[in-house]
Amino acid sequence: MCITLYATMASTTKTLAELKEIVAHHRTELEKAETALLDRQDGMKKRVIAMENRLAYMYDWKRAVEQGLVKNVQGILDECADYLCHDEDDLGAEFVAAAKTRFGKEDTLEREEFCILVIQYLRSRGSFHCEETKLFDDFEDTAGGCDEITENAAIYLIENPDWKPAA
Repeated sequence: MCITLYATMASTTKTLAELKEIVAHHRTELEKAETALLDRQDGMKKRVIAMENRLAYMYDWKRAVEQGLVKNVQGILDECADYLCHDEDDLGAEFVAAAKTRFGKEDTLEREEFCILVIQYLRSRGSFHCEETKLFDDFEDTAGGCDEITENAAIYLIENPDWKPAA
């Protein structure tokens, strides 16, 4: 029995060279995945930054985006999706089906595109403008009602799928 156990262990035990090769492979794959993730996140940020074309506001808009505006709106939308995409009793089956189509699944390109559309809508309505500081709000502090504002924007865009930002 001892010989069988040793023989089994020996046949499944990898050499150090094989283990190093496996580790190197996984490090390479991890680096590729991290790069792809950063590229996708940076791509979203760049698209949102590019929304502001008024020279006087570009710096402050970029700063709000870099401080987490996109991530914060995404987080609010993810929370909204739990309600808007599932509560047929309150919202009706037709609305929930439309919401699921607009939102897409979490962490997909559809969700990212909807997030960008919501940001465009909110920006067009002046929702990011902070009257007190004269800067742009990054929607980090939801005590100011930005979660409700974002949810209302999502609802509007679900009910008005033809809305497009002004050129």
